This record gives sequence, structure tokens and C-alpha cells, in this order.
Amino acid sequence: MVARAELPDPARVPVYRLTRRGRSLEPVLHALHQWGRPLLDDPRGPSDLRAALPVMALRAVFRPEDAEGVESVFEFRVEGQSFQALVADGHMELLVGSQHPPDVVATADAVTLADVAAGRAGAVDALAAGTLRLEGEPDALAEFVRLFGHNPSLHPRA
Repeated sequence: MVARAELPDPARVPVYRLTRRGRSLEPVLHALHQWGRPLLDDPRGPSDLRAALPVMALRAVFRPEDAEGVESVFEFRVEGQSFQALVADGHMELLVGSQHPPDVVATADAVTLADVAAGRAGAVDALAAGTLRLEGEPDALAEFVRLFGHNPSLHPRA
């Protein structure tokens, strides 16, 4: 279900990726996350937030049914770390680092990204407050919102 790989230079660190069989569990994990989301505590608790956690939570708001025929790279820059979501024809793969030229770049701190992903905060408010920045062409930004925006207040800025 998991295969080991190595990131290209300059990182050159081992990573683990889901195999095709492992990715087949995504609908199950997505359903479990949707079921448990109301039970999650506020992420501002005593434990440290890791930058990767809110990015991984984006799997729960990704809408594969809206991504049929889409080929895009969305990059998330969180507290000095970069992560990419490669969307290809209804599937999404999360990568550590900046391995491909992004169509959209979202920059935020971990708490802001977690709040927006979980629907506790609106992206428009985070954009206005300056805690979230989106860069990219208007069409790519609209596509980003369509694929990841479960929150009704998530709209692209003109």
C-alpha cells in the first residue's frame, strides 16, 4: 500500500507514497474524515501544529468529482515548508517540496490553513486579514476554489 521513493535534489530525502492500492482507500478515509470533522478540537491546543497536517487535511475538502479532466499543480507554503497537490483527472497526490511549476500558490500559517480547510474560517476573511495569500491566474484560482472550497465563503478575489 506504500512505496518508498526519494525526493530529487536538493532535498534527497526518503519519502513514502501511496501505491495504486493504497490510493484506492482514499474514498474510505475521506468519508471517515467527513464523519469525524465535527469532533475535532480547535487546532490551537497545547500541542504544536505541524505544517503538514492542514495540508493533508485538504484531502477531506478535495472534490474528485469536480476534478475530472483537470491537470493542475497547487502549491501550499506553510511556515517555511512547501507542499504540492498534483491534480490529474479526478485524482490528487500530495508531495513534499516544490517539485513542479505551480498553477496556484497559497501561502498561510498552519492555523489559518487548518481553519479555512475545516470551515472554521472563511478564505475571504483570511485574504482580507493578510493571513492567507493566493497567487495565480484568475482561471487557476477559480479552479482551486472549485476543487478545494467546501466552505461557502470561499470565493476567488477579483
